[in-house]
Amino acid sequence: MAIDSVGMTVSAGITTSANGTVSLEAGTGAMAITGAGIGADGAVTLAADLGISTASPISTTGDAIVFANNAALTADVAINATNGPSPGADIEFQGTVSGPGRDLTLTAGTGSVRFANSVGQDAANRLG
Repeated sequence: MAIDSVGMTVSAGITTSANGTVSLEAGTGAMAITGAGIGADGAVTLAADLGISTASPISTTGDAIVFANNAALTADVAINATNGPSPGADIEFQGTVSGPGRDLTLTAGTGSVRFANSVGQDAANRLG
């Protein structure tokens, strides 16, 4: 599944099967993930020039999860790249990660977790 738009809100859950990937691109806008989350049987890529805010879980069946821009947690969030037969995959944050007082749980299994920028860059944005 691929959606390319200028800004978007995902307020319902997204579920894919049969190696179904999820690619959401909000272009020069912002993206908000507020619903039941994303459960993909393939890789998940999220991109939005003005950032990605999420209050929802994201999982794959052992496929990569990539936040291509800044990410802001608006609730405690679990991101799991091991929800299936595969032992894991990479979880990557290419921008900053913030979420005042929010918990971020990452499960990559045999994959790696990579942060290309700061996490909780100051006291106002510190996680947990």
